[in-house]
Amino acid sequence: MSRSSDLMRAAFCVAAFFTVALFVVADAGAIEEALPKSKEPVVRSEAEVRVEVDRCLRAFRGATEEPKKQALESLAELGTAAVPMLLDSFGYLTNEPATWVVRALRRSADSRSVFPLMTRYAKANLALKEEILATLGRIAEPRTLEFFETALGESEPALRRRAVGALVRLDDPRAMHALLRALEDEAWSVRSEAAEGVIGIDRRRVTLDVTGYLLARIDRAPIESRTDMLRVLASFGDARALGVLGDSLRLGDVEARCLCAYSLAKIGDPSSVPTLESALYDDDERVRIQVVRSLVGLAGVECHRALLRRMRIEESPRVRYEIRRRLRPFVGRDLGPDSDVWREWFDRNL
Repeated sequence: MSRSSDLMRAAFCVAAFFTVALFVVADAGAIEEALPKSKEPVVRSEAEVRVEVDRCLRAFRGATEEPKKQALESLAELGTAAVPMLLDSFGYLTNEPATWVVRALRRSADSRSVFPLMTRYAKANLALKEEILATLGRIAEPRTLEFFETALGESEPALRRRAVGALVRLDDPRAMHALLRALEDEAWSVRSEAAEGVIGIDRRRVTLDVTGYLLARIDRAPIESRTDMLRVLASFGDARALGVLGDSLRLGDVEARCLCAYSLAKIGDPSSVPTLESALYDDDERVRIQVVRSLVGLAGVECHRALLRRMRIEESPRVRYEIRRRLRPFVGRDLGPDSDVWREWFDRNL
């Protein structure tokens, strides 16, 4: 009886194993079917490409948006094979369909598009000019540098911002002069884009003395431009900027004052400590918080007396917390909100 039971149990286990295996294989097949298949590249003859491009151009000339989007996707599948035919049509198309053609050209990022796009730009409307600048910026050929510099003189801020973005994408040290001029643009969006571009360029390849250029111009620059100039000076961390940063810490707007406090600590010159200690009494708590961080970063534990003097009269809970947080590593624990307790500890231990 025992032997018979063992045989039955073994047979049951074998049957269960094969049942599970069948389910696993079936599930694997279902999963494989469900996975998206990668599209094989479609090889088409020149005649087939031309027929498809003509169909897409008719859609671009139409009034309905959805066929235009579908045509754009079709052209993307054709890739660079469609570029010569699109460029042939570009000269006679009106601005609206030409805008869609430029979007298609941007996806291919083919350098053959550069000259026709630059040629059409002067006669384009605002929307088409934006698309042309964006497309040339993506292609990012060195020969477009002068074209983008000229576009910085456009009356529309949107175009100037596109031109700045394109100059940044070129990643060409020769673009630095144009980007620095754009820091004085009347439009905030253009100045901000230019500041990010100047900060991001590899400085080892730049021969221009950026700090010297900005220091020579910042006093004469429009008030609204100074914050972006200060952002650049802060990122470069050049000790020659200490005087300007110290003055702006007292006189600039809130963002500029925070930037200056950060920059003084980054430059790391001990002569900035008195300037930062004075800024602990700034009217804005955001500035005071940054000054606390900068002071501890620059002077370490030596600044504890100035911080505790401020803590005694500080009304902002955020600033008081920041002072405690920055002093805590020197003490090893949080001594609470009473500045006198902190002072007694430092008097005993330093």
